[in-house]
Amino acid sequence: MQKMHVYELDYLRAVAMLGVLGIHTGAFAIGSPHVNIHFFLMFDILTRFSVPIFFFISAFGLFLNRSQKPFNYQDFLKRRLHVVFIPYVAWSLIYLLHQSLSEGNPAVLTPGNISTALFYGLGSYHLYFLVILLWFYLLMPLWQRWLRIIVRHPLAWLTLLYILQTGFNYYSVTLLNTATGSDWLDTALKYRLNYWVLHYLFIFLLGAVCANFYEAFTGLLTRYRHAIVITGIISLVSVAAYYYHLIYDLQYTCEMASSTLHQLHPLGVFYTVAMTLLLFSLFRRYIVPWQESAPAVALRNLGANSYVVYLVHPLVMQYLAQWIDAGPYERSIPVSLGFYGAAALFSYLISRALYKGQLFFPFFRYLTGSPPLARPQPKQMTRHM
Repeated sequence: MQKMHVYELDYLRAVAMLGVLGIHTGAFAIGSPHVNIHFFLMFDILTRFSVPIFFFISAFGLFLNRSQKPFNYQDFLKRRLHVVFIPYVAWSLIYLLHQSLSEGNPAVLTPGNISTALFYGLGSYHLYFLVILLWFYLLMPLWQRWLRIIVRHPLAWLTLLYILQTGFNYYSVTLLNTATGSDWLDTALKYRLNYWVLHYLFIFLLGAVCANFYEAFTGLLTRYRHAIVITGIISLVSVAAYYYHLIYDLQYTCEMASSTLHQLHPLGVFYTVAMTLLLFSLFRRYIVPWQESAPAVALRNLGANSYVVYLVHPLVMQYLAQWIDAGPYERSIPVSLGFYGAAALFSYLISRALYKGQLFFPFFRYLTGSPPLARPQPKQMTRHM
């Protein structure tokens, strides 16, 4: 049976990737002595759904066609090894080597530091996402068992999981004591946000449930379209209102607000779920029917390259920032917008170059997650009569 392709996921990947670039553009803009709080809201706060929505997309794709064939855990992990683990290790080493050379610090490349960086996703600030994703893959049999339980009463289970998720995240981020007196345990707790899958369990299982009930899910999106739009707007306004409360009433800096109002905050969880459903609904209604329109093609192309764009963009942003800071420029709104556009463009072009280049340099596949080329089969000798 042919696999179903859900085009909405392509567009979600593209928007999520643009959102990740927005978050890191916000980090660039915060370096200005006169950071604009409204610009920071748009680029750093309202884009915070971007990382968790990738877990929704991953789970949706994993479980969409899962019932069509028996699950082979060994084959599953073998495919994930090529797609995620090998690129994760390769890019971690690239970033660590770059850090060592740029800082003149050979200690970065010691075996102990490399192993710690690989386990906790410390090669670069964005690689933790792949660590969490790998843990989701390793625990795939567990999620399958849970899903068989959840699908019996999906609404009740998802409601309970949502409540537990917000409570767990609040405890982990706000209340958990990370000073135990043990070096290894303190390190494990310090970097818990980099590898604890429980922080993103609800959004992952939501993607699995929506894929499992695909027809019913899309039917609900159509039936409750207006309610989904209203909920999305309410979530956006709520996040913005709380952000301005932190800035104006509590006198938080933008950096402090960003550290408080993130995707693991209770409002952040609500915002992520609302925006996931809203975007899926909007894409299904307005973009999917017009597959060959310019916006649809552009989003599909970006979505297809989003993985490598995600992997390479911090390097691009670092050198763009150095070039901007070396010139007579301030990190103003126009400069930050140019920074965002240039980072997206150059990261996309590098992604395309790596994908195209793997035809001539097969080792590029270690950087893109592409499967190895199939070995050509030897030709059969035929005897002419």
